[in-house]
Amino acid sequence: MDRRRPADEKRIRKACGRAAQVVILSYGGRGAELWWAQLGAQLERFSNLTVINLPQAASQALAALVNLSQRNMELHCLIQEEHVWLTCGEERVEVVPGRLKLTAVK
Repeated sequence: MDRRRPADEKRIRKACGRAAQVVILSYGGRGAELWWAQLGAQLERFSNLTVINLPQAASQALAALVNLSQRNMELHCLIQEEHVWLTCGEERVEVVPGRLKLTAVK
């Protein structure tokens, strides 16, 4: 698990060579879009790589939910089809991740 934005194809290639499955979750709006525009074509060759993008609005909503967090909070997560709902008390965030690259089906 690496919490930094993948800087280059070399790091991703290394991860894909070592792991059975690699998932990159990008976020941050325009920066994530630019990153994908630069590396997307190079990353298509990795059959064990999935790239998912969280839209800017979802990233901001999740940040707001985190800011409301308390020491003993209860966070509930519901995943249905391509939607994710996170609920904390009365606050609810819906996230619809965008798929940039899916793992090849074998």
